[in-house]
Parts: sequence; structure tokens; C-alpha cells
Amino acid sequence: MCNCIDEMTKRLREHYDGKFKKPVESIQLQTCLNLSRGGEDTYTEVKIALVGQKKEETAILAHTYCPFCGEKLREKGA
Repeated sequence: MCNCIDEMTKRLREHYDGKFKKPVESIQLQTCLNLSRGGEDTYTEVKIALVGQKKEETAILAHTYCPFCGEKLREKGA
């Protein structure tokens, strides 16, 4: 089994460490598929828990390749 999720979580933790006033406690990834209104977008929502803060920070990672088959996604407006 691959370790892509662990590797991405580690890279995101390194990226966000020091960007907030409080240290990063944990990072969770949630991948979403948007098929509404003719859209074919996939993205990963990054939930960032900070030490001593109840509300999580969030960020969005838009995918340029399909997370299921690896094909390049079409450009917007194409």
C-alpha cells in the first residue's frame, strides 16, 4: 500500500508550520468530487488544527490530475 497520504500530510504540516500564530497540532485531508452543474472538479480540503484553538483553519488544494486514474484534468473553459 502506498504512503501518499502520509507524505502529503507531512509536506502540508511543514508548509503551514509557522504560518499561524499558534503551532499546528494536526492536519486532516478530505478529498471531494464536485459533479454539480456540469462540473468535474476534484479537490482536497485541508483541515488544520492549531494548538489551543477550537476552530480549525481550512485550505483548498485543487487537483490538476484525477486522484483516481492520474489523467490530467481539463482546463477551465476548455
